[in-house]
Amino acid sequence: MSRYLFSLIIFELVHLHILLESDTIIRKIGHKFLDEGFVPLLFSHLPNSSAQISYNKIRLGGGTLLTRDEVIDQPKIKYCGRAENHHTVVMARPVIPEDGDPSKYEEFDHWIVGNVPGSKIHKGDIILPYNIPPKNNDELYPYVIAVFEQPGKLNFVNEIYNDTLKTVPGCVRLKQFISKYDLIGPTIANYFFLCY
Repeated sequence: MSRYLFSLIIFELVHLHILLESDTIIRKIGHKFLDEGFVPLLFSHLPNSSAQISYNKIRLGGGTLLTRDEVIDQPKIKYCGRAENHHTVVMARPVIPEDGDPSKYEEFDHWIVGNVPGSKIHKGDIILPYNIPPKNNDELYPYVIAVFEQPGKLNFVNEIYNDTLKTVPGCVRLKQFISKYDLIGPTIANYFFLCY
């Protein structure tokens, strides 16, 4: 067997392993999204893949436990996004009622960036600036970070954060926002729990 053929076989085996591992992670995150109740209350669909999200070098693993001090700075998010596609990135805290009654569902949005070219979040339009989760009691709260594909570049002029309005977390209902702008997804998502 030639070295070239041997190298090609090794490359294909490694690539297959990465694909299978990635698919397993996606399925695990998807099941966790169902188990936690994020689908159907926060999103209508399961994410297609998991984003690489980190806070100060702490990588999220679908339910990672973080402290408020660890989430002061906005997270770093890595995902594959074509430069010609636009995305919307959101961070929300769903408050899922213990009895499962959807009429008691609440949501607090903490960060929304639209018109992100590819995966360059810093070049997107800030709709809601990153809000540090507030100090609260001893309960654990889930926070979901998701990326949606846009049908094209969108006009968020009525949504853009206005400092004079003093916009606070919770000003946007995510499901309605997704529907209003025909966002696709979430294509990518992950979540963490915040303890105080």
